Amino acid sequence: MEQQAMMSNIQAMLELLKAQQEEIKVLLQEAATRKMPMTIELVPPEVFRGERSLAKAEEWVHVMDKYGELTELNDRQRVLFACTLFRDAAINWWRYLEATIDKTTGENIAPKTWREFKEAFRKEFAKSPVYRITQ
Repeated sequence: MEQQAMMSNIQAMLELLKAQQEEIKVLLQEAATRKMPMTIELVPPEVFRGERSLAKAEEWVHVMDKYGELTELNDRQRVLFACTLFRDAAINWWRYLEATIDKTTGENIAPKTWREFKEAFRKEFAKSPVYRITQ
């Protein structure tokens, strides 16, 4: 009889362990599918002063691309935010684009999309030294 009581206790403990394992399994599955809130303190990109340097221009565009992705800025917001970071020669260039009117459209020639912005920005500031090979 004592042996039967011991077997019953062991059986009860096994059932309890199985129930706990199932509960843990469910909790782990829920945790895996639940997104944990993540807080990142974003530091805005540095200002751009209009240096005509391939390396500096490309670095600034890269940082702006990543910042735009992280903050989920749309196309137009990226352009508007980028020009708030212009100083010196860069802001003069941007003001020129805003002040110059396209005769066919009647609109200023400042880029409206992020793609157009990067193209115009690189054309103006991503200057690389030209090396001439003479024979």
